[in-house]
Amino acid sequence: MSTEIIHLAGRYNKYRRNLSQSPWIDKNDIRVMNSVQEMIEDGLKKYLSFDKSVFASSGREDVDVRMLGKGRPFAFKLHNPRNLEQYNEQTLKLIEKFVNEKHAGSVSVRDLQIVDKKDVTKNLSDEQSAKKKMYRALCCCSRKLTDDDINRINSLSEICLNQQTPIRVLHRRSLATRKRTIHDLKIEPVKLGDFESVKLEYMDNMFAVSMLTEAGTYIKEFVHGDFGRTEPSLSSLLQDCDTDLMELDVMEVHSDWPPSLQDNTNSHDTMSTGTSLAYQDDKSGCGDEALAELYSRGLKTMQEALEMSRGDKKEDLLVTSRRSLEKADNLVDSLAMFSDNETIDDIPTANLKYLLIPAYLAKLSISGEIRSRRLEAFCRAETYIRQFLHRMSTYSFGGDQVREALKSIDKPDDESKPAPKSLEDQARIRREKIEKFNRTKELENKLAELERRLESTVDDEVVREYYIDLIHKWIIDIIDDLEGIIKPALMFERGAAAGTLMDRPEPVRRPGGSEASSSSNSLVGKNFVITKDMLTKQVFGAGYPSLATVSVDEFITKKINDGDLVYQKDKEIYSNSLQRYAEQPDLLREQEEHSDEEREAKEERDDQEELARKRRWDEFKDDTPRGSGNRHNMG
Repeated sequence: MSTEIIHLAGRYNKYRRNLSQSPWIDKNDIRVMNSVQEMIEDGLKKYLSFDKSVFASSGREDVDVRMLGKGRPFAFKLHNPRNLEQYNEQTLKLIEKFVNEKHAGSVSVRDLQIVDKKDVTKNLSDEQSAKKKMYRALCCCSRKLTDDDINRINSLSEICLNQQTPIRVLHRRSLATRKRTIHDLKIEPVKLGDFESVKLEYMDNMFAVSMLTEAGTYIKEFVHGDFGRTEPSLSSLLQDCDTDLMELDVMEVHSDWPPSLQDNTNSHDTMSTGTSLAYQDDKSGCGDEALAELYSRGLKTMQEALEMSRGDKKEDLLVTSRRSLEKADNLVDSLAMFSDNETIDDIPTANLKYLLIPAYLAKLSISGEIRSRRLEAFCRAETYIRQFLHRMSTYSFGGDQVREALKSIDKPDDESKPAPKSLEDQARIRREKIEKFNRTKELENKLAELERRLESTVDDEVVREYYIDLIHKWIIDIIDDLEGIIKPALMFERGAAAGTLMDRPEPVRRPGGSEASSSSNSLVGKNFVITKDMLTKQVFGAGYPSLATVSVDEFITKKINDGDLVYQKDKEIYSNSLQRYAEQPDLLREQEEHSDEEREAKEERDDQEELARKRRWDEFKDDTPRGSGNRHNMG
């Protein structure tokens, strides 16, 4: 048995917020959440034999901060390693692969290698103060930034800070004033999709901050000032503008150690690693190759996610896909790949597929909607659909269909059109639906045939024909999603934000004396869920996926007010009618109790009909195993 110690070093990326670097243990010695350290240890324990491991890293990010770029250097000290033949380059590659696949979307590892103890001490401890780190943050402020604000901040460099120990860490750090330097600073407006927390209604008060800082700088406190404990702060530099930080990412830890074992950057990141923040404006370093990689990875992940049923794995894949495609979309814009002055013939065949990125992002927004953030998800989807359809209109795709869809987005008040009344209109709509269905099937068949041809040829004309037909197919799908999901959902969600479905104005008086609600309050043509009582309605919430919910009593009252239901209290009505159950809420319970009593009485007097019914039921259970269901109509 060996007593030596082996040191392993590498770099890790953290892609998920609410993930700590090291294990969190509460006062009862209970682990609170998973951590980067434990995820990497999973791979070490699977392929290597040792007694104990000790983790160290080049600094640490907060639990809610992501670590992007080439990753953060780290090292493990492995005590009493055994089976030393396992400690080779091939095994370390297997560990990287295991961690990257098992914890995809959370953590990835690269450049795993065996190092000397002195290298660990030198690079993780002795030279910490000499390192620089690059950050990118989403911030919000109490007013809209002006061009003068942006130009003034962007002209600053080598900003010297006096930072007292932040309030949030005073319980574990000594009180002191630390001098730190912001080497480079840049702010810019944000676009939808740049950060997860960007909201349409607050975009005017949001901006992105990119900065190159001295290691050890408290970034959060630099942004908001920590009640004056950090001077100067971004809040004070902007003058009369309270500023706070919403999202923070570490983009780069500048260190040449451990040496890179691969020529290209990590597959999860395409950001430049230069020391100047000019990389945010000049993204030519990413190039077409990086764009193609982002597109391919995002599309592949999206296809995998859409084929899965709901679950945490699907949600992680949707988020990963959306981030890749958002980066690709931003890169397409920065490269000015498409222009309003072009025709479709001016676009190279290799670039046609990038026209579809906004459509993919819209589909991801719809598929990944979370109930608590449904309105934001659908607004984001509508924005991407508008971008996609505008681009299609520019290149003369889709004709009147695209123009009408764009008009319905830009003028949402026109979306509630009256239902056709004549048989001719109904027949016309039916013919249009049939034609659309046939056109869709024809496109699907043609695309399948072109895919088969592309397996055996790389002819440019075939590739171009394939992508043009694919664009036509996605135009149909996106407009269907707009009409069938986005518009109804936004109509309901925006209405729900103002009040419930049944919060109606006073009913108007019909000429005959009966009362009726205005036409804008009618339930005609709208889907809704009817619940038995108000309590069930409250539990049901907004229905699924976006249906209004009303109780029986509300529904009957609404029908009477509309004049669609004549209320005759003295007239005998059907015993199982909605109106009777609305008037007598306890009726159903009384009927069930009476039915149970009647059944018990029959059993006591050995009623022949009841005995025959029970025998038939027993025979049915014997012949039909539980869970078999109705299998008589199976082909």
